[in-house]
Amino acid sequence: MNKGMGGNMSLKFIPIGGMGEVTKNMYVYETPNDMVIVDCGIGFPPEEEGLPENMLLIPDFSYVLAHQNKLRALIITHGHEDHIGAIPYFLKKVRVPVYAARLPAGLIREKLKERGPKKADIKEVGDGQRVKLGRDFSFEYIRLTHSIPDTMAIALTTPLGVVIHTGDFKLDPTPLDRRLAQLGKIEEYGRRGVLLLASDSLRSEREGSSPSERIVGETFFHEIQKTKGRVFVTMFSSDVSRIQQAIDVADALGRKVTLAGLSLEKNFQVARDLGYLAVSKNQVIDNAKLKKLPVSEQLILVSGSQGQSNSALAKMTRGGHRSFKIGQGDLVLFSSDLIPGNEDRVRNLQEDLRGAGAKVIYLEEIPEIHVSGHGYAEDLVRMLRAAQAQYLAPIGGTPTSMPEYAKLARGFNYRDDHIFILESGQILEFYPFENRIAARISGRVNLREFSVTQD
Repeated sequence: MNKGMGGNMSLKFIPIGGMGEVTKNMYVYETPNDMVIVDCGIGFPPEEEGLPENMLLIPDFSYVLAHQNKLRALIITHGHEDHIGAIPYFLKKVRVPVYAARLPAGLIREKLKERGPKKADIKEVGDGQRVKLGRDFSFEYIRLTHSIPDTMAIALTTPLGVVIHTGDFKLDPTPLDRRLAQLGKIEEYGRRGVLLLASDSLRSEREGSSPSERIVGETFFHEIQKTKGRVFVTMFSSDVSRIQQAIDVADALGRKVTLAGLSLEKNFQVARDLGYLAVSKNQVIDNAKLKKLPVSEQLILVSGSQGQSNSALAKMTRGGHRSFKIGQGDLVLFSSDLIPGNEDRVRNLQEDLRGAGAKVIYLEEIPEIHVSGHGYAEDLVRMLRAAQAQYLAPIGGTPTSMPEYAKLARGFNYRDDHIFILESGQILEFYPFENRIAARISGRVNLREFSVTQD
């Protein structure tokens, strides 16, 4: 606790999204003087008749807008859509500096070129760089590993103590960029004292550690080398590590690569321009050039892994894509996890692909076709031990995984009154009480569901 801290000092942690729904990640940290936000992501509505194909869900910004006089920063953990996708819609409502590592900063700038606003203050921050935010906050990034480079935890220093906000993470022993998670830095904070660990909890029910991303490349090689026809690989459009592995395998097997899907193409170009993708000359070519090659020399990276009906993959399945129609002899690899709520439409798309004559490989059939970017139980326990936090709040989880995280914590002597399984909108408040920092759920922010349609 800082000397001279007034008795009325408090710290509020308010998840606006990301609790029990995985997507729409947005988290508020607030004192009487200042407010900072962590992440600002989109979600996807359930597939229902009558809903527009290009509809997205965004967080309810109302609480933040009502207190924007205190707002000092939006801090980004990494570049996936469920953490940055709503930024254009937010920045049209309020002007605030956005802090991000190099790759997510590049992805955000590209997104703003497309959707606005034209003027935005995007500040690149490296790991270990200390940034002061208003009177009460400062932060530094701590590098972690995930399924995209430049994934960072946030060490947020507040008047009541340090918060470690992990964002999405795993502890990959062999990351593709050879940049290991800086767990030692979190241990240093733990030794000095951490008030709150807000930790990724999505895969807490899985035993052991999440496999390395490199396993996916090995699986790509094994499956693609058996195939004489065209190969289609679909993944999240911002999974830069997965894109790199597909390109590397295609190169090794004598295949050229093309991309299909606007978001995938844009993210590829940003990552390549910033040096996060290593691509040999003429390895990636346009759709028209690839079509002229023998089918045994073609590999198409395509967006639509979540079964979106307006995606490039769905259009190729039903014959509505300008360049490709998937059919007999083609191989389609689904290298992604399912976002909860998307199961039916993904399975329907896979059935349509099989009906068209394609061979389909997906996670349930060959688990190594995708590895989770989220830590399993052992990874989460290692983070628990490193941070040694007084309080815990699992984030980014499902109604199943968040209680499972609490079970893990109880195994390390955390009492129930020091573990907070929150719902979006609940206010977790920290305050001085009898020479210690106490915590309680002190209220709720009323949240509404907002949707937007992409142009």
